Amino acid sequence: MELVDQINAVKRKRFDFLKVVYEKSGGSEYQYLNALEIGQSIGLDQAAVNNVLQYLSGERLANAGMGMTVNITHYGIVEMERALTEPDKPTEHFLPVNIVAVGSMVNSQIQQASNGSIQTLQITENNLKELASLMVEIDELSKSGGLDSVNKADLDAGVSTVKAQLSASKPSPTIISEAVRSIRTVLEGAAGNVLAQAILARLVQLSISGQ
Repeated sequence: MELVDQINAVKRKRFDFLKVVYEKSGGSEYQYLNALEIGQSIGLDQAAVNNVLQYLSGERLANAGMGMTVNITHYGIVEMERALTEPDKPTEHFLPVNIVAVGSMVNSQIQQASNGSIQTLQITENNLKELASLMVEIDELSKSGGLDSVNKADLDAGVSTVKAQLSASKPSPTIISEAVRSIRTVLEGAAGNVLAQAILARLVQLSISGQ
């Protein structure tokens, strides 16, 4: 993964974390939440959560309290609402969101913009089952020793995020799409690995990753 992609992935984690804080708090500065639980819901370990909290606190978007609690600030609320109401525009701290509300449309994808955009797919039972099956196969690929340490780490992080979403009561198509895009990048780089290419073909067929 190139440096720019790594930076954008970090920015995305910060956005996803703050978005969950905003949603769970109902946009209230006075609602204190468990930061570790929020991190786990989007596939972050404690070290990653600490890094996210350090950034959000430094930018006055959220406050990190005792016992790994977190609450969103006035500035965080303003930033998040701007990002969500104008998803095609970057904010001071975040990239364009490109979130689309599809309503009751089933099994349909929408492509926004063209360069580095994200496709989101309406979550269906069949897709969730296929994703769960693919995560098992990707775990096996990761353990096979056919990837270098950097690609293995990226792959494991993507799988962890997808698994966390699959176990959530309301999986986020946007978070899943971003994680699968990261997984797909690794698989595309493993051109000589037969298993990786077979998994990649199934991901493409699902059409849940940005092009």
